Amino acid sequence: LAEAEATRAAAEVEAVARAVVEAEKVAQQAAEAEARAAAAIDGEKAQAQRAQAEADAAAKAQLAESKGLCESARSSAARLVATAEEDEAKAEVDEAAAAAAAKTAA
Repeated sequence: LAEAEATRAAAEVEAVARAVVEAEKVAQQAAEAEARAAAAIDGEKAQAQRAQAEADAAAKAQLAESKGLCESARSSAARLVATAEEDEAKAEVDEAAAAAAAKTAA
């Protein structure tokens, strides 16, 4: 009877030891899965940060281009105004000369 109990106790100890080993394996797998998940999250964060940086850079480039186009348009408008003013001044001079020639002819 004592021998049977000893055998049964040994079997229980062995079962507990196997359960502990199995639990350690499961814990290790869980830790590895957690590490993989953390790495994936870090990778996604890095990717999102890169995408945000690219979007910011594109927005800044577009803004700079828009500012450049505005400056170009302002410059063109200023040139057109200056040309129009010159043409108007020439027309006034031509008109005065024609009036003077008409007076002289009369």
